[in-house]
Amino acid sequence: MTNLSKNISLGILCSLVWNLTWAQTSPDSTQKEYTNLEEALREPERVYRLNLSDTQFKTLPKDLSRFKNLQYLRLHGDQLQSLPKEIGSLRRLKVLDLSSNDLTTLPREFANLQNLEVLNLANNTHLDLKTDFKILSRLPKLRELHLEGDNIRELPLNLRDMRSLESLYLNDNRLQHIPNQIKSLKNLKYLELNNNQVPKNEIDEIQLQAPGLRIKF
Repeated sequence: MTNLSKNISLGILCSLVWNLTWAQTSPDSTQKEYTNLEEALREPERVYRLNLSDTQFKTLPKDLSRFKNLQYLRLHGDQLQSLPKEIGSLRRLKVLDLSSNDLTTLPREFANLQNLEVLNLANNTHLDLKTDFKILSRLPKLRELHLEGDNIRELPLNLRDMRSLESLYLNDNRLQHIPNQIKSLKNLKYLELNNNQVPKNEIDEIQLQAPGLRIKF
């Protein structure tokens, strides 16, 4: 299988998994999901769930700041290279899917998303993790982070500052070791490492040191 085919297959798989996760995130099954930006902008105060996946925006419209009540936002596969500072105005946002884009760094205003609980950054292979983790560490409720398929060879030291994390997904990267800073994440309960090159003895060692941590590899 070529690298291109592998990346496409991985993207499809991650999308299918996230579809299931997305469907389960809202406790209110009667809550309408908007999939058209123009329709949503006609009644922005009523929009709680917005799915604009595969629309190939490349640049998000600044009108996004009008959705003051937005809690669930999906922007999968939109060829985004950056996010506008207006993303920080979505103060009620809980779940954000930015998978399969071309992002590098998150804007400083991203730290204003103080209610964000779940963030999907899978299949963004050019992320500046050191800068992004500095911003994400300022989100007190961030408990689930997806970094699958991001071509990660090593994780920056400031991962240890993301103390609210409970679940971390690192599947399909290029890690050869479990970073020591994982041990500093006292609230971490679940870690996925499928399709990396981490030796089993390292996994056994960290499980001895953190018996409450479940590791899938």
